[in-house]
Amino acid sequence: MTSVPEPENVTAYIQKASDTPDRLAFAVIDKSTGKAIGSTSYHDIFPKAKRLEIGYTWYAKRFWRSHVNTTCKKLLLNHAFETLNYLVVGWRTDGKNFRSQVAIERLGAKKDGLIRGNRIRRNGDIADTVMYSMTADEWLEIKDAKF
Repeated sequence: MTSVPEPENVTAYIQKASDTPDRLAFAVIDKSTGKAIGSTSYHDIFPKAKRLEIGYTWYAKRFWRSHVNTTCKKLLLNHAFETLNYLVVGWRTDGKNFRSQVAIERLGAKKDGLIRGNRIRRNGDIADTVMYSMTADEWLEIKDAKF
């Protein structure tokens, strides 16, 4: 689960994203204002296997449950499958982040499983991760669907 960085940590967050070799971070810009409203990334990019993940996603709270996340994910999926010719796109989310799980499933991703106790949350709690994926063939079947 990605947490929105505190204002004093945004510069470090951006620098870390830029310095991570298998990550490509995107700023999400509100077209009407020209202001940044969040971020999302390709990460764990594995070119030989033609697989990558989408994550490190966060938005300003006022954009939750809006068109923003769905629009961004559709653009990223389209680019991954149709421009980069990747075969699999994956997601991971906190086992307790049900809002994120519903959003990922609404995109058409399939639940691959649960990795138990594989990371530590900011507050020190041990967390489970739910893994999802979508194949290029699945994308072809759902890409024109309304989410």
